[in-house]
Amino acid sequence: ASGWGFEFTFRLAAPAGETEPPQWPLSLLENMANYVYTSGNAFAPGHYMPLNGPISLDAQTKIQAALFALDPVLGTIQTPNGALDFLQLVGATMDELAAARAWKTDSFLQVMKRTNPLLITDLARDTILADPHTAAAIAEGTARDGSSSGSSYTDTFSFTLRKRLLRSPQTVITVGA
Repeated sequence: ASGWGFEFTFRLAAPAGETEPPQWPLSLLENMANYVYTSGNAFAPGHYMPLNGPISLDAQTKIQAALFALDPVLGTIQTPNGALDFLQLVGATMDELAAARAWKTDSFLQVMKRTNPLLITDLARDTILADPHTAAAIAEGTARDGSSSGSSYTDTFSFTLRKRLLRSPQTVITVGA
């Protein structure tokens, strides 16, 4: 892999009446790159994350999460230093994030591509789960395939073993929100 093995891309629908591109996507991508650099945690197609608020602080939007996909146009290239994926950040609503986590992010994005082939983030859109056919396709895929989540992270995790007279011990597990 060349460097971290990826470069971020992002496609944003132009808001009505806007003639200049907004600057916030640059800050978003810069913050994501800084996270990778400082934490050592790289992103790959199929990853996802909540953004802890709207993707743009200057907009009324339901887009509050990021899904990551291999860019549908740029894909992967070979460089003299190794392979490089163009990794597209795709804005998602919180219920879409939950659906992608419950299924497989890549499969969820394939359903999203049916009406949005370039995976353009539109701050004005509602959840794709509002469409009954889309919701049914996602529910069917989830029931068929299950989840691809391999792990979750939490700040709080503990367990205790409670001994009980004349009965089997009881294990109590505590996981943070």
